[in-house]
Amino acid sequence: MALSPDIYNALNLIPTSPQTQQRQEMLSSCPVQFFPPELENMIRALHDDSHIPVALISNVALAAASLACQGLVDVIQPHTNTPEPCSLYLLTVAESGEGKTTVNKLIMKPFYDFASEMKREYTARMMDYKREHKIWKVIQQGLDSNLRQAIKKGYSGEHEIGLSEGHARKEPPCPVRPAFIYEDVSLKALVEGLSEHPDAGFLSDEAITFFKSYLKNHPGLLNKAWDGEPYDFRRADGEIYEIRPSLTFSLMAQPGIFMDYLKKHGDTARSSGFLSRFLFAWIDRTGGHRNRKALSDRTKYSLNVFYEKVSVLLEKQKRNFYGPVLQKKTLRLTPEALTLWQNKIAETENRLAPGHEWEHIRDIASKSGANTLRMAALFQYMQDVDAEFIQPEIMACSLGIMDWYLKQADKVFYPISEKYQFEHDVRELYAWIKKRFAQNNWTPFAKNDIEKRGPGRLRRTDKLEPVLNQLICQKLIGIVQASNHSARYISPQYPDGSFGAPPVPLYNNTFRVDKSWQNTAGRSVPVDLSDL
Repeated sequence: MALSPDIYNALNLIPTSPQTQQRQEMLSSCPVQFFPPELENMIRALHDDSHIPVALISNVALAAASLACQGLVDVIQPHTNTPEPCSLYLLTVAESGEGKTTVNKLIMKPFYDFASEMKREYTARMMDYKREHKIWKVIQQGLDSNLRQAIKKGYSGEHEIGLSEGHARKEPPCPVRPAFIYEDVSLKALVEGLSEHPDAGFLSDEAITFFKSYLKNHPGLLNKAWDGEPYDFRRADGEIYEIRPSLTFSLMAQPGIFMDYLKKHGDTARSSGFLSRFLFAWIDRTGGHRNRKALSDRTKYSLNVFYEKVSVLLEKQKRNFYGPVLQKKTLRLTPEALTLWQNKIAETENRLAPGHEWEHIRDIASKSGANTLRMAALFQYMQDVDAEFIQPEIMACSLGIMDWYLKQADKVFYPISEKYQFEHDVRELYAWIKKRFAQNNWTPFAKNDIEKRGPGRLRRTDKLEPVLNQLICQKLIGIVQASNHSARYISPQYPDGSFGAPPVPLYNNTFRVDKSWQNTAGRSVPVDLSDL
C-alpha cells in the first residue's frame, strides 16, 4: 500500500478514449493492490481458493471495512471543514452462482457473530432488568401508597413525596436493543433501531428483499443516513423519533432484479440522490465454476488476521451500546493528500460536461470525491488507529480504487443512458446510409428517403436531425442542393473533402453544400463507426 503520489500520477488509471467499442470490452479487475494489507491478502487468497471474482470479494471487503469503522472515525470534508461519516453504500450486481452468499458469509462472519453475541447479552441484561424493575416497581407502589395514606390522614406528605420522587429517579434503565445488522426490515423497525443505536449495517446477499420493500420508497432517510445528518420521523399516532443515523449499505442483486428496479424506480432513485451515493460493482458472468474444496491454510490465516482486526474494532464499538458514546476519531488530509484529492476532483469535473464521456453518471461522479475521502479515512484508520492525518500514499490508493468504481458505474448506466441511445442511433443510421450509398453507386440520394424508409425511430425530424448532424460533424456525409430552395440530398464526403452533385439539372454545373447543419456543433466525443 506504499504508493507515492508520483507513482499514482503515472498510473493513468482512467482510459482517455471513450469509444463505444472500448466500453464493450471487459474491464480490468478491481485494483486490489490498493487495499490495506489485511484486506488485500484476504481478497487474493479467497479468489485463488474459490475462483470467485475479485471484484465481488473486494466489494464485500470494503463494506466490512465500513461497518467495522463507521462508529469510530469521521473525516473532515475540506470544502466545509466539518466532519462527516465514513460509512459507504455498495451494490454488487452478479448472476446467481457467482458466489455472493459464500463471500458474504465468510467476510461478514465476525459481524454476524458479534450481532449474535450482542443479542445473547441483551437477553441476559433484559432478564436482570425485568427482575430489578419488578422490585423497583413494588417499592415505588409502596411509597406511593404511603403518600396516599399520609394525605388521607391530613399530613402534608412532604417526607413521603421526597421518598417517592427519590426512588422514581432510580428506575433501572431498559437495556438498549442490540440492533446492529438489518436485512428484511420495515421502515418503522429501522427507525426504532437506529434511535437506540445509530451505527448499523444493512446487509443483503439477496437485495430483492430491499428492492421490493416499502423502505426503498424513503430515500430521504437513507440519504440522511449516508450524510450523517439528523432525521425526524413522525407517525400519525404521535410517535416522534429524532435520530442521526450512520448506515453501511451492502446490497447484492442479480442483474435482472436490479434492472427491473431501475426500470420501475430508477428515475426517483437517481433524482433523489439515493443511487448516486453507491459504489457499484458489475460482475461479468464467469459460468459459476467454483472450487468447492476446503479453504487452504493461507486463506484461513488471512481470514483470521482480518477477523482479529475487525474484532478489536467491534469491541470498541460495543462500548457505545452500554455506556457513554465514544468520541469519534476525526481525520484530516495532509497538504499533499489534499492536493491529490483536489486535482482528481478537477479532472473528474471536466469529464462531466454535456457531451463528455461521463455526462450520464454526473450524479454518481459528483459524489466520488466524498466517497474517496471516506475510503481513505477507513484505510488510514485500519492501518493506524492513532493517526491524526490521512497520508498521501493512502489517498493515492483510494483514488485508484475510485477510478475503478467510476468505470463500473459507467458500465452499469451507459447502456440505459441517452448518450448510449444517441450513439446507437448514429451507428444505426450510418449503417443504413452506407447501404443506401452502395445501392446508389455512392452518389447522393434524397434526404426524404430516410424519413420514408430509414430506421423507424429516426423518421421523425426531431430525432433525425441531431443524428445527421453528428455524421456531418464527423465529416462522413454532407447535405447538398441544386439551389437554395431545392430538395436536399445526402452525399458522402470524399477523402479530399468534396461532395457528390445532386442527381438533378444544375445551373452552370454548380451546386451548394448546406452549411447550416455544420454550424451546429456535434457531440464533443465522436461516435466510433470504424467497424461499420
